[in-house]
Amino acid sequence: MQDELIDNEQQLHSRAEFYLCLARAWRTPDQPGALSALRDEFAEDTIDLAREIDYPQVEMAAREMRSALDQVEDDLELLQLFSRLFLYGPRRTHLNAAIYIDGSIMGSSTLGMEAMHAKYALQKSDDIHELPDHWLVLCEFVAVLFATAHNAPTDERQPIIRDAGDFLNDFLVSSLPGLIQSLEHGQKTQGENAAYGMLARILWHAAQYDAELFSPHMKERKKVVHAAERIQSARKRAIEKGAVSEEGRCHTCGAVILPDREMRKLRRKLESKGLETDHLNYCPSCRQAEEGWHHKGQVVGRA
Repeated sequence: MQDELIDNEQQLHSRAEFYLCLARAWRTPDQPGALSALRDEFAEDTIDLAREIDYPQVEMAAREMRSALDQVEDDLELLQLFSRLFLYGPRRTHLNAAIYIDGSIMGSSTLGMEAMHAKYALQKSDDIHELPDHWLVLCEFVAVLFATAHNAPTDERQPIIRDAGDFLNDFLVSSLPGLIQSLEHGQKTQGENAAYGMLARILWHAAQYDAELFSPHMKERKKVVHAAERIQSARKRAIEKGAVSEEGRCHTCGAVILPDREMRKLRRKLESKGLETDHLNYCPSCRQAEEGWHHKGQVVGRA
């Protein structure tokens, strides 16, 4: 199938258009007509392109996004929603993928993004102020890669398409679950509109599909993910069976850290190397408070 797509200029062009549409959707909606552009034009374009490309689940997500935007009254309400979610809200969702990969903005993954930009002799134009790991910039770069492949001679397309697949795999597929989880948490706990959660799912469905199609490394990533899921399921079963005593719980808040068996194994391993194990008595949140870390806007722990 990959070889067929390499020869199919329309498929490459449609992908370039699709990711460019997504890039525009991640802009701050501060211009007149932003609601109409996102609810009507973006939704229709996304549905049409998803049909052309044959993306699974994207059309349904786009329709759900449009339904959610039907509940938004005007441009001002859309801007207020965007601001609460991404800019100033009490539980702000980050628009930078490196947060979900490295735990910080401009982490090591950002160097990989910039290296790929340099490989294609590309740099952001002056009117793009977002960092390289912003969803807008990520989507635009993927669009550029597919457009570059479209314009290249047929025998030169494969390495470009492989780079697009690897870029999607390394920087979007790995980070989008964290974005989706954060947005859906806001929907459940704060009653926020689901439009941007569905936008993230549109990108997730497309990125995962294209990464599996074009990235030779995707199969290895799936093995790692499946192994992690099996471990997590085993932990969940142990917890449900009551295999967690005080030994596996936080000494401050009582939250489960690890099943007892895993906790004992971890303690023995650290002690055999002459390392302290006191930190294992506390979950990450309580440990941060104890060590004087702070969250944005609220200092916790020691003064």
